[in-house]
Amino acid sequence: MKVVKRPEDFRKTNEAKLSHRWHQVKLRLSSSTKELMTAFLFRWGCIGVEETDDGLVAYFPEEVAIATIKRQIEQIVGALSVRTNQTNWQPGSRDWLSIDTIAEQNWQLAWKMYFKPIFISQHIVIVPEGEKFVPTPNQIVIVIRPGQAFGTGTHPTTQLVLRALEKWLSPDMRVLDVGTGSGILAIAAAKLGARSVVANDIDPIALENAHQNVQLNQPLPPINFLPPSVKPAGKFDLILANLTSQVLLELLPDFNLWLDHNGKVIASGILQEAKEKFVANLHIHDWKLLEQISQDEWTCLVICPKS
Repeated sequence: MKVVKRPEDFRKTNEAKLSHRWHQVKLRLSSSTKELMTAFLFRWGCIGVEETDDGLVAYFPEEVAIATIKRQIEQIVGALSVRTNQTNWQPGSRDWLSIDTIAEQNWQLAWKMYFKPIFISQHIVIVPEGEKFVPTPNQIVIVIRPGQAFGTGTHPTTQLVLRALEKWLSPDMRVLDVGTGSGILAIAAAKLGARSVVANDIDPIALENAHQNVQLNQPLPPINFLPPSVKPAGKFDLILANLTSQVLLELLPDFNLWLDHNGKVIASGILQEAKEKFVANLHIHDWKLLEQISQDEWTCLVICPKS
């Protein structure tokens, strides 16, 4: 999962570029263009991105030439709009882009404007740190620090995995969360009663954030976070993988190694337009589809090896 850096993370690695104010850029975009635009934003010096229902909210340090960034955004969005024939998102469309300046101390407030309790199901609720929330006796609350990493529960791909996890997890299962990001899926598995939970990520900042979120959810059964250089060992009954279609396909051989007999994978991050091709590739590699659930433009599949 892509990590969203906060200003304090930016300062740790960029001491010469200290800033007490930040440019907040709000973009209305279609879901299919969010990933590409996020890559451009980071390339241009963005230090934080959050996905919203209808686009992105990005943060730049005050020192960047924000007028230049604005022109670059307009050029890219215009090109994407023409390519995808989505004229509603072209420059000139109403309210598609706004830029504000916020004080450093308002960083968390900026995230909280977009992050309120999210009711995943009747039983699972995602609550931002500091939000007052009184759960019912049958609700499981997962507390997440806003503005840390993708995987805060706002994106459909995360919500789909949580719904599938609630259905397919049994209390005796050993769970592996691949690309844990904020740790939200690993935390959910532990709270839902998994026997053991192992999680990994290639980004050390993501793992640091995941550890912080685990502390917010104590008491909690132990979760074993693996360092980036360590591959999972042992067998698992359920693997959670909220990634991309291509990465999921590349990981199928590893999933085979990690799964115990009758084990399953909950695979999310698949666009609806890519689902048919993805499922065809599953059959080629001797995997079968057990269930599929969708939300907006995204699909989550529950899969297992054929043999």
